[in-house]
Amino acid sequence: MPTASLNEIEALARMAARGAGMSWGLAEEAGKAARWLAARGLPALPSLAALLDAQDGLPYQVVRPQEETAADGALRWRAAGERLCPIACGAALADRAGDPAAGLSLTLERVAQPLLLLPFLARAADQRSGAIALSLDGWEIRVGPDGPDDAAALAAAPAEASARLRPLDRPVAAARAAPGAAGFEAPDDAWETLARFAHRTYVPASDESRLAGAGAGLSDND
Repeated sequence: MPTASLNEIEALARMAARGAGMSWGLAEEAGKAARWLAARGLPALPSLAALLDAQDGLPYQVVRPQEETAADGALRWRAAGERLCPIACGAALADRAGDPAAGLSLTLERVAQPLLLLPFLARAADQRSGAIALSLDGWEIRVGPDGPDDAAALAAAPAEASARLRPLDRPVAAARAAPGAAGFEAPDDAWETLARFAHRTYVPASDESRLAGAGAGLSDND
């Protein structure tokens, strides 16, 4: 099991998300989310690796949130495909939280890897100066600007669930994990999966690029 710094985790997550087809903007969000989760002792890389494997080759239009309003006025986000992307949802939630007139009481139908929502909920809570209640399959945690109040419960979050969000006016005390001095452990299989996606972003060397490198050339000065 490799040990990585937060900078390495963020960089790998960002490049892997880009290699899996996310836009640069969403890939940046994925990297920041992985860093945030890892810093709190939550399984960021396994969750992201599973997400990218499941979404590989799917266009953004299939996994992005599409808003619906029920007859009772309740808001729902659904995907055109089977599952919502938590990174796409998170970015949309962060934008929504910046609008004082926008409500944050909504249901996310069948969101993949809901653990990856947490950094965005914390950002929304900070923007709203409160907290966000997250309900998944019958249990609820509260997320403030510094993180969730029950990190241990989220370590075993399901791979897919319908998530209900509800804004809270009162703050919550986050349960923080102390960062390790030597770095953060990354499971081998998750690291290898992310490295495989990241490898897609590398530009293969060509004869032209090699000749343009430092100290390279065909001229003979002898």
